[in-house]
Amino acid sequence: MIIEYILCGLTAYLLGTIPWALILVKLFSKKDILSEGSGNVGAMNSYEITGKKWLGILVFFLDALKGIAAIIITRFIADYDFTATIVAITMVVLGHNFNVFLKFKGGRGLSTGFGAALMVNPLLVIVWGILWLLGYLIIKRNVHIANITAIILTPITFLLLPESIVDNFYLVPIVNTYELIAFISFPSLLFLIRHIKPLMDLMKKNSN
Repeated sequence: MIIEYILCGLTAYLLGTIPWALILVKLFSKKDILSEGSGNVGAMNSYEITGKKWLGILVFFLDALKGIAAIIITRFIADYDFTATIVAITMVVLGHNFNVFLKFKGGRGLSTGFGAALMVNPLLVIVWGILWLLGYLIIKRNVHIANITAIILTPITFLLLPESIVDNFYLVPIVNTYELIAFISFPSLLFLIRHIKPLMDLMKKNSN
């Protein structure tokens, strides 16, 4: 299976490196997203620097498609093998966040992770969305704080949910909740790494 894992990983990484935000922002506004706004190659920065909401939404869905495609690939290469599925989501997010073709710059990976999670267990997306909304409304009304809240609390929530409920949502053969948590833990680390800078900026702003 080693060859299959390598193929899943390489294919997923290359999928992740498709910089939809860079391409579409350049196409529709002639701006370089790497040097505008936060420099983040993602949906939010696409919207913020162009003022085009539809463009941000389009980037979100195209980035999500990268995650969807990465999971579908494991069906053809490794028949949804559990390890191959973890490799696929981790590598597609890695390619999006640390793009070798953009000198390891990229986005924060949430849209891509959204697509992959949707293909594995849609309940992940539902729980993450609820936690994000709670984090946004209760804590700081800050998108980055809401992201971090949802990233950290989603695995904990799934540990507390009855397995009989979680089992009803699986679209791929993951055996139990612990495997599902393993599936989201690796990309979650990549999400958190990309949120360090905005979190530090927020702390610096609040201290002034």
